[in-house]
Amino acid sequence: IKYLDIRGRETGPFDIRFDPDAALQQGNKQILDQFWTSWIAFDASGNHGLVYFTQMLSYRCAIKEVHYSLNGAVLDKALAMPPCNAKDPYAIPDDFQPYFKVADSVKSMSVQVTYTDGTKSPVREYKRQ
Repeated sequence: IKYLDIRGRETGPFDIRFDPDAALQQGNKQILDQFWTSWIAFDASGNHGLVYFTQMLSYRCAIKEVHYSLNGAVLDKALAMPPCNAKDPYAIPDDFQPYFKVADSVKSMSVQVTYTDGTKSPVREYKRQ
């Protein structure tokens, strides 16, 4: 970058390094960390048994993998997600369902995210209302 200072003198050039993939991942991770209460939503309408993970899908460019469990068990299940599309990172593919069905006996779900930078979120618990 170059610029003209207040006296009209050219200053620079200055080297600015920018990695768009890293910026996307860092931004997505920040949003996921701040709004973790929205990672999972149990359907409160007439479609009993559906668990939505739409928010995690929208910010999946920061996610390496997601493990979850039902009713307090060990995190033994993996949540499949489509790959990150850096050209349209927040879109959910038309052929991908952002939910899955669970039994009526499921009262809670625990979730842990492993991010693309190798760090892990705390295990988060979501209770069915």
